[in-house]
Parts: sequence; C-alpha cells; structure tokens
Amino acid sequence: MRYRRLPNGRRQRYLKQVPDEHERDVMKMILRWRSEDPPWSWDQIRQEIAYGLKLRTTDGREWSESRIRRACQAMLQLQEVGESQDRCQVLG
Repeated sequence: MRYRRLPNGRRQRYLKQVPDEHERDVMKMILRWRSEDPPWSWDQIRQEIAYGLKLRTTDGREWSESRIRRACQAMLQLQEVGESQDRCQVLG
C-alpha cells in the first residue's frame, strides 16, 4: 500500500498499478484479431476468449465486450509509447 500527500497535509492510500503479463498477452491477441483482414467483430473476440479459450480477467470475471474494446485501445497506446521510446533511444 502506498500513500500520497494531499494539499491539506493529510495522507491518502492508493494502489500502485502493476502490469499483468497474462492480461497483456490477451490484449495482444485481441489487437491481432482486430488487425486481421477482415477484422474480427468485438462479439466474435468475446466468444473466442470466453468459450474457445476459456480465459478470465485478472479479477476472475468474463471478458465483456466493453473491456475488450478498452484493452484494444490500451494495447494500441502501449505500442505507441514503446515506439516513441525506441525512437528517443536511437536519437539520444
């Protein structure tokens, strides 16, 4: 558990986010399926994850369509950040 200092001087607890490698692998699969030609539908991806692969989220729930959409967006952002960091290392 970590704490942060509020403007009024009090401390507030917060959770530190830690990357989950298993969930990142699922996010990569989702992005790969959406990148295929023709792209898989959101419901088709949900059915494959839930019934074909029988995968659950980190907290034990089924993957919902909205969570799959958010995971795809997050993976795209992670890839963009990784690419920009690679460019900075080459330039630096």
